Amino acid sequence: MNLRLCSASLLLALLTACSGIAVDSDYDPEVDFSALHSYAWIDGVPPQTAELVQGNFLVLRVRAAVDPWLEQNGYALTTEPTVDFLVHQQVVTRERVEAWTSSYGSTSGHPWWNGLPIYTDTTFAIYPESILVLDFLAPDGERLLWRGIGELNSFGADTPQERALRVRETVEAILAQFPPKQE
Repeated sequence: MNLRLCSASLLLALLTACSGIAVDSDYDPEVDFSALHSYAWIDGVPPQTAELVQGNFLVLRVRAAVDPWLEQNGYALTTEPTVDFLVHQQVVTRERVEAWTSSYGSTSGHPWWNGLPIYTDTTFAIYPESILVLDFLAPDGERLLWRGIGELNSFGADTPQERALRVRETVEAILAQFPPKQE
């Protein structure tokens, strides 16, 4: 019974780990994040590769995911000239290379010879990987206050609704680390 419970717990932990979105964040420890209440978006930034592929739709999907999250957590989007921080988004696409090796054969075989040779095949896969970067900057746009990064996996997202869902999941995973827990 204990073995079954341990096996089930291990399987659940592995499934949870595999289905998660890889995110990371960093911040300036000198910033008092409790003093931040209003924000605005930085416009006019040249698009990155993934943005070129999906056009302005990706920019709009990220904003549509960030704005409600920030609003629900007490931050107000404003057009006023005075804001507490600026939000900047970028999507960086790069090639990711993965390799895996498979071995065939046996080292022990027929008693008259020393066994079968081992054959090893290595397979490589190269595919695009998109990373969503959310930067929160000081009002002057020069000083980085907080940065959140997450993998944006739109593989298999065939409809605009599925793509928007993937973007929202990534944004929520990134912003779950904001504001940082300062020590």
